[in-house]
Amino acid sequence: YKIGTISTITDYNAPISSTGSLTINYLKNGTATSFTVDYTGKSLKNIMDTINSSGDLQASIINLGTSSNPNYQLVVSSKNTGTANAITGIDDTANPGNDTAGVFSELTTNTYETVAAQDAQITLNGINFTSSTNTFSNVITGITINVKYTGSSNIEITKDISKVQGYVESVLNSYNDLMDTIEKLTKQGQPLSGDTTFVRMASKFANLIINNLAQYGFIESGKNGINGRFSLNQTEFKNFMNRSDASIILQNFANSFDAYLNNYISTADNISGNYDKQISYINDRIDFISQRINKEIEIMKQQFIKLETYMAEMQSIQARIAGFSKNSGISTGQ
Repeated sequence: YKIGTISTITDYNAPISSTGSLTINYLKNGTATSFTVDYTGKSLKNIMDTINSSGDLQASIINLGTSSNPNYQLVVSSKNTGTANAITGIDDTANPGNDTAGVFSELTTNTYETVAAQDAQITLNGINFTSSTNTFSNVITGITINVKYTGSSNIEITKDISKVQGYVESVLNSYNDLMDTIEKLTKQGQPLSGDTTFVRMASKFANLIINNLAQYGFIESGKNGINGRFSLNQTEFKNFMNRSDASIILQNFANSFDAYLNNYISTADNISGNYDKQISYINDRIDFISQRINKEIEIMKQQFIKLETYMAEMQSIQARIAGFSKNSGISTGQ
């Protein structure tokens, strides 16, 4: 939408000398609304920047003159597409409608729609559909149609199983990683040695995979030559996905797997809590024993000090006795 000016603006950075405001009227998703800019003391660039901050509109400055004799004007468009977001007109508060005052022209010869807002339209099987964008997501359930040019085309819909295949493979890989971790931690001498809880948990997960999926031929056991590991046969999985009930089978498996997983997450949390209690008990015992030892050490220190004092006294007495014997002529037996 080009917004013309009453007088030629040759410098878009120069402040406008007039006083007033520009209101841009437009539709927002079919509802009439407007955005007003006070242009008093502002330049054309200031006005453009303010419009661009509106959230709904975007503006730019064009030169309809030459480089030596410029004529700068505004072009405004809606950020949203379609007829429900069209710009419907402008108002300049200082313009009485005949361009005898104000800054922005309200005459249709100067201010006008350059490109009409319109909806994209397609016809599918004789039925017309419209969209405010070039994307149609409500025509065929689960299918998005992106229109790139006018004309006619045949639509061929094929089933993309890559995402589903990726999800199934991620479940199998997660199970394999879980088995690796459990075997590592439950070996002799390891932290969970002798604890069969996690082994039972992995066994139930394995049974869940075997009972729900392996019967359809796309689950292979012994990945990388390791027993108890699973992998996906992509060819058989593709054949499986051609079944009309494939999505139901996978959804039932997902529901069962999720239920088992939530159950054992709770079990693992309980085990972790029990280990925390045991660790806390052991730490308390260590603290208690440490305090007892420190107390005994302190008692022994005091006893040792007393012993040293006693020994010093004994040595002093012995020295005095020896001196007394020497002075009195008393000799001791050899």
